Amino acid sequence: MKKSIAATKLFEWVPELSVQIAEIDGEHKLWLDTMNRFHDSMLSGKGRDFFRAEFAAAAHLLLLHLGHEEELMTAVHYPGIRAQIQEHDGFRSTCGMFMDRFERDENALTVHLMLAVSVGTLRHAASVIRLAKYLRKNADVAVQDRKDCAPPPTAGMGA
Repeated sequence: MKKSIAATKLFEWVPELSVQIAEIDGEHKLWLDTMNRFHDSMLSGKGRDFFRAEFAAAAHLLLLHLGHEEELMTAVHYPGIRAQIQEHDGFRSTCGMFMDRFERDENALTVHLMLAVSVGTLRHAASVIRLAKYLRKNADVAVQDRKDCAPPPTAGMGA
């Protein structure tokens, strides 16, 4: 039996992405699920209004997550923090640019959005793998039970 295109996952969680910190791993899994929902919605013909609302919620989730990652990297003195923050700033800029484009009702926006977030997510995955390796190697700086890093709200993200 063939899988339908809309049922195909664009992104799949793999153990190599785990930083072994439940909050961060949960945020990464939620982001991948969100990107898969966006992809399925685009393939099924959902319109700009749907994407405008979903993207606003996803952008909020992303901004909270980036802050959590930056707190973690600071806490463990991650040597790659500068490059990671530059990547995060790129995500922040891209989110703002897409929100502006949604407000201008630009055509073909959902395709551009999916391309941008797909490429950004893949780049971030490579950075996360480097961070995860660092955290595994430096277990003495464990921050597994961080109470100040609460998971972001998921309201408005759809199911």
